[in-house]
Amino acid sequence: MVLRARSMRRSRRAFLQLVLTLAVLAILSSTRVLKNRSSQQAASDASDSSGGGSGGGAATVQLATVQMTASQPARELDERNFALWVQATTVAPGNGSASGADASSSDATKEACLPAPELEWLQRNFEAWAKAHTHLDKAVVRERQAMLRAVAACTGGPSSVAVAGGGGPAMRSPQLARLAVQLLSNPAWTEAASKCPPGCTAHGTCNEELGRCDCPLGYSGPACEQHAGPLGSKNCTQWAWPANQACDAWGSTAAQCLNACNSRGDCYGAFCHCYPGYFGQDCALSVRPDGAAAILDGQGYKENPAGPAIYVYDLPPHVSTWFPWFIDRFEALLLAERILSGGHRTADPSKADWFWGPTTLRLLWTYDQFAGLYHALSQSWPMWNATGGARHVLMDNGDWPICERSEWFKSHYANVTFLVHWGSVKKRDIRYATGCFRTEQDIVFPPENVASGTSELEEGVPWFPGNKPQERNITFIFAGGICSWHEVQGPPPCKDKDYSFGVRERVWNAHRNRTGYIIASQLKGYHMLSGRSQFCLAPAGAGWGRRATSAPWFGCIPVVIQDHILQAFEPFLDWSRFSLRLPEAEIESMHEVLAGIAGGPRLKEFQDSLLCAAKHMFWAGTYGRIFGDDSGEYDAFNTLMAILRAKRRHPGVPADQLRETDSQLKQFMECRLPKVAGSGGEPLCLYSAKPSTAAQGGEEPCIPASAPLVQVAGFKIRRMQPGGAVCHGAPNIAQCHRFTGGSV
Repeated sequence: MVLRARSMRRSRRAFLQLVLTLAVLAILSSTRVLKNRSSQQAASDASDSSGGGSGGGAATVQLATVQMTASQPARELDERNFALWVQATTVAPGNGSASGADASSSDATKEACLPAPELEWLQRNFEAWAKAHTHLDKAVVRERQAMLRAVAACTGGPSSVAVAGGGGPAMRSPQLARLAVQLLSNPAWTEAASKCPPGCTAHGTCNEELGRCDCPLGYSGPACEQHAGPLGSKNCTQWAWPANQACDAWGSTAAQCLNACNSRGDCYGAFCHCYPGYFGQDCALSVRPDGAAAILDGQGYKENPAGPAIYVYDLPPHVSTWFPWFIDRFEALLLAERILSGGHRTADPSKADWFWGPTTLRLLWTYDQFAGLYHALSQSWPMWNATGGARHVLMDNGDWPICERSEWFKSHYANVTFLVHWGSVKKRDIRYATGCFRTEQDIVFPPENVASGTSELEEGVPWFPGNKPQERNITFIFAGGICSWHEVQGPPPCKDKDYSFGVRERVWNAHRNRTGYIIASQLKGYHMLSGRSQFCLAPAGAGWGRRATSAPWFGCIPVVIQDHILQAFEPFLDWSRFSLRLPEAEIESMHEVLAGIAGGPRLKEFQDSLLCAAKHMFWAGTYGRIFGDDSGEYDAFNTLMAILRAKRRHPGVPADQLRETDSQLKQFMECRLPKVAGSGGEPLCLYSAKPSTAAQGGEEPCIPASAPLVQVAGFKIRRMQPGGAVCHGAPNIAQCHRFTGGSV
């Protein structure tokens, strides 16, 4: 009997789903007919259907009388009211309202109510939207404020409904979907003028330039009308999501979406479901009445006059935002945010110096994914084919980038400039991929290191405000896996002789018992002790290593033992000024080399150059300052911009000659740009992993003490505000501080 009952329920559910599907197709078909009517006929239909009213679509007015009670599960509402929902988020043709919503929306909201959690969500998001749009017509904001005040909290039934959790946009109530269109859409947007299929914005984001309807995970169809239901762990992990994170969760922390969708959309997993009229991976784009694309229109965005100007592709989500941006490496997320907050993003590809594909190749592994990316770049925009892929930038922050890619990939992306952490220039006879870095084309980029584990900055960085110089009574220090990552293969003797090219094991064998040397696989307070050490080992790992870039933060001279591996920003940055490059053949006699430096003038020469190098390796403009009164002018992001600027000014100049050819780049790399009015210089807010401690010291922390810890790919972090520390105190990302590279 139980099995029979279950079978009957399944049959009933299947029947209901079939009926729902047929209803959806009928509604979409009728909606397309509506879209082709004249505006006069549409207004007449609306008046006839609603028994009155002055304009707006009939579906919108009718839905205002459909009351959602808090006792109805969101899933049930979705199944009953999807057809009404599509109409509710479709503004009728012929709409001339200044707010982009229907002309009788004020009357409609008088009859509207929302469960308290949804009303609070709407109020919070409207406040953020209004605050960000500082350059918008104030009359539009006042009109929408009046509409919002007319919305009441529903009474009766449970006090909460699902405003978070899995399922994506379909889990909202129909009332909330309608009100979100009326209150949060682009004022210039109308469904009649949209290039996407009717109903796209109910569940998806319409790219109004391309007419492409982008769907969040779990949705499909021309207008994202097909919904598979909340996605489970198995569905999410195939897109590289951690098993404990929902890839379609409504209300996902802004840490997972680019720039928190710029207060123009909702974050589902890592996908921004933009409010109607806004589009792009972070909802930064819209189309002006003249048809031109605009960046953060209504927020006062201006391009950085120093350049470089970068055109950012709005890649389809199946090769970008269906994947999490972060995993355990955050550089693609931070770079995409800083391109916008730094004023380097341009909406006009004809003015672009470079073209950026905002995805991380570490997450794309299959031929279909790489081919999908290539197809999007080459078929949706003309710039790829016009340049042959040159002046295009992609990030590959995998362990052995480029080297581990297929021959198909290497041939189709041959002219791209890759940002990588692994600068291997020579093939070596080991099992790890080597020898694929192209010095004239690619750029070695420093890992961000902070969110991914480097700690004790307040205690260990000698230049951190309030710190006093400590005696460097430790000659040499290293802590980390000797034989493998996290020593998963056990202590020496190592089974894997290729790990770190065998460097770590040889250093362990030759020097672990030497006086003044600390060498361990695990060491509490490692980074703090680095601030008391003269030399820090900077080896490779299974691929690139992060210690070469973090050692300067602590005033520790990197001892780089990685033959034929270029380090961050090399050769544009002269590593010989602040680090010791020791050939692998000299590992056993390393103590003699270090003793010679420690007893002579070279030690001070190295140490005097460490602060400048440390600034180039740290994302100060993202995380805040850790070096005295640092403005962030020379941080990792701005260093990359300086290199791209110089490469564009001097095409064809060999990489190892560019610094001497471009005097501005040379001055930048030596942290001695002339001070020019308007080019920067004010200290950033203070980095602090413990914001309350910074506040007690009288400094202004970048992250307030009230900021919650968020779970991102296994790390608990306090997420910086969108755009980074350079946006601290700014009303929106459009008005963050600009660095102009010593010129205006």
